Amino acid sequence: MATHDYVIDNSTGANVRSDINNVLQAILTNNSSSSAPSTTAAYMWWADTTTGILKIRNSANDAWVELLQLDGTLTLEDGSASTPALAFRDDLDTGIFSSAANNINFATGGVERLELSGSSTIFNESGADVNFRVEGDTNVNLLFVDAGEDRIGVNENVPLGKFHIKSTDSSVSSVNSGADELVLENNGSCGLSILSSTTNEGIIAFGDSGSNSIGKVSYNHSSNSLTFVTNSSEAFRIDSSGRMLIGITSTSQDHSLLVQASSNANAIAILGRASDDIGELSFFENDGSTKLGELQYRVGEVSLRHRTGGANILFANTPVGGSVTERMRIQHDGKVGIFNTAPKAQLHINSNVNAETDRHDADNYHLVIRNPQDDTGQAVGFGFSITSNDNKVGAAILHERDAGGSQGSMQFYTSSDGTSVSEAMRIDSSQSLLIGGTSSIGSSYPLQVYSATDTRMYLANTTAANSQEVNLQFAPANSVTGAAITCTSEDTFASSSNRTARLGLFTRQSGTLTERIRICSDGDIRFGNIANSNTSFPHQNNGGTSSGVMFNAGTDAANYAVDAQSDSIVLICNKTQGNGVAVEFKQDATVCGSIQTAGSSTSFNTSSDYRLKENITNITDGIARVKQLTPRRFNWISDDTNTLQDGFLAHEAQAVVPEAVQGEKDEVAGANYKGHSGISEGDPVYQEMDYSKLVPVLVAAVKELIIKVETLEAA
Repeated sequence: MATHDYVIDNSTGANVRSDINNVLQAILTNNSSSSAPSTTAAYMWWADTTTGILKIRNSANDAWVELLQLDGTLTLEDGSASTPALAFRDDLDTGIFSSAANNINFATGGVERLELSGSSTIFNESGADVNFRVEGDTNVNLLFVDAGEDRIGVNENVPLGKFHIKSTDSSVSSVNSGADELVLENNGSCGLSILSSTTNEGIIAFGDSGSNSIGKVSYNHSSNSLTFVTNSSEAFRIDSSGRMLIGITSTSQDHSLLVQASSNANAIAILGRASDDIGELSFFENDGSTKLGELQYRVGEVSLRHRTGGANILFANTPVGGSVTERMRIQHDGKVGIFNTAPKAQLHINSNVNAETDRHDADNYHLVIRNPQDDTGQAVGFGFSITSNDNKVGAAILHERDAGGSQGSMQFYTSSDGTSVSEAMRIDSSQSLLIGGTSSIGSSYPLQVYSATDTRMYLANTTAANSQEVNLQFAPANSVTGAAITCTSEDTFASSSNRTARLGLFTRQSGTLTERIRICSDGDIRFGNIANSNTSFPHQNNGGTSSGVMFNAGTDAANYAVDAQSDSIVLICNKTQGNGVAVEFKQDATVCGSIQTAGSSTSFNTSSDYRLKENITNITDGIARVKQLTPRRFNWISDDTNTLQDGFLAHEAQAVVPEAVQGEKDEVAGANYKGHSGISEGDPVYQEMDYSKLVPVLVAAVKELIIKVETLEAA
């Protein structure tokens, strides 16, 4: 190894030869030396043994150019994009250069295209509009980088998004600008697969500056559940059974959707549509097209509908310590049953509560209608309507408060003109029944009848035949008639020419009911009858033009109390000392009734004072007993016209309201029969029925119904 200044000095022959040998040695060894030759020339070689690099002097002879390592490794100058270290002879700005240590760069046309460094591979670092394409075996655009649009395509040279993966062309020419970071395209089905092990998760995470996973969709392969996270908290999940769980992470229930209410008890909300605020929860058959029903809200209305013919809507809950129990149903025919699975009426209520337990306690009634206003004069009620006008009623029943504790009256209204209703009857707080009036003359009068013109009561027997009776009976106690007033037909009443009848007054003595007074059809008034026949009156007018009026306390014809044989008025009761009792009735010296006058009116009363009664209880089974009554349509066997009418069979009614019926079913007169006249031993004794005895039961039933209605309205 040697260097030389390449100057042969003048000297002796041996020295010159030695100097020439040194020059040749320097040339032979490429000026190999640990330091640069002291004398240099353009294109001179230097084998730098310190760096192990073979160098050549540049053309300006002011620097060394490294060529290769002394161990044979080829080295280049760093160069630049415009003057690559390794270039092509006819294209000197295209080639390879190094921009920094451990970098290799490629340039074409003086522009860097690719950089390979120790930490990265960079294509188009200079930002030039130069595309990058990788071909596959059969795909010329297996990977395509669109430099001008800053997009990458796989199998696509015109990417629609930042990263566009296409299998086949779907003919879609654009994508949403807010969702163009990743585009997946296929003319058929298109999808994205995230593959994980059986014990790990597949995750799609959404992050921001505050959290790298503030939103997340993850599939857990261990539990086979899909979880959705929002604001760094789980929003809902779909478990391995396909159930959607909102607010909870696990369940033993088998419902498809389970929602845990939030801390303020909110769980599910349905918002109405913008045009009309209608919102709906619908139910379909398994086919997904047959609608079964819906729960729908619209302004002013919430509706629950079942669209399947013959289907019912049921309501149920669970009592404490019990099981799920049906409470109410709406049948397919519109009938509503409460505690009733087969309602027969539009509203059918079943209950085992017993109002008799405490008649003043609403808990003991099937139906209660309540007005919460705690003020006198307030009223509750229900109306009846048979009209197409929803706003009108033709009849009504009201309870009006008179004092505290819901004390008050029960009022009955009807319509006589079709435009309004007026009170027809009421039962006031003293339990007096007022017909045609609203103000009672006193609790001593259980029945009061009023009229704006003539006050009348009408009792009728609809059978137009001889010996038919209309009967008003009086029973002081034990449902046994103590007295009676009877109108008896003496002809068929088929026409005005043969409408003849008499009126008889009966009293009971020693167990026998006997006709005491008779007003005959010809005007005669007969007293003292002992045999219930027209010929058994010991005192009567048997002729002449005047009616006969006779009173007698026995059978002696001389014992007349009153004997009027003229056309004058027989009896006038004139009370001149104000209102009060005009006629008084007694039983064994005890007052049991009266006739009172008040102004221009007269009241007929029977005893009803509580002090005369014992064993007093309220009727608590009105509805139950009314339900046992069986109204019938029939005609009388004796009626040749077979005219149908309404009524009851006496023995059937007797089982429900015994006091309303006289006699026994299929009774036959015995030897000592003391009943009706004209009946001998062996003759049938027909049962009779006092329909007025049904009134207390009917009123009790109405009151129970009112309570039920009030309960429903208050619910």
